[in-house]
Amino acid sequence: MEKIKKTIDLQSLVEFGYKKFDNRANGIAARKLLNIDACIASADYVEIVVPKHLHSINTLFFEELLENSAISLRTSNYFHKKVKLVGANYSTAATFNETICKIFNEESIAI
Repeated sequence: MEKIKKTIDLQSLVEFGYKKFDNRANGIAARKLLNIDACIASADYVEIVVPKHLHSINTLFFEELLENSAISLRTSNYFHKKVKLVGANYSTAATFNETICKIFNEESIAI
C-alpha cells in the first residue's frame, strides 16, 4: 500500500497577506485556512514548507498551528516521524522543536 504524503506550504499564507508568523491569532487563522488538522490526520507523512525569506516565526504561532494535530498523534516521537519541517533555517527548526516539546510538556533538546 502506498503511503500518502501531503505538503503544507506556508508560503501560501504570504500570498493571503500574512506578513508575520508570530502570534496565536495568526496561528489559529493559518490552521483553519490551510486545514492543517485534516491534512495531518489524513496523511502518513507531512512536509511543512517554510517560506525562503521568512525572517521570524515564534512558538505561539507554531503552537496554535499544530497543537490539535500534535495532541491527536499522542507522542512527540510519532509527531516527528510523521511531520517534517522543510526549508527551515536553524532558528526556525529550533523554534519548531521547542514548540513540540512544549505541547508534550517535555524538556527541550538541542537539534
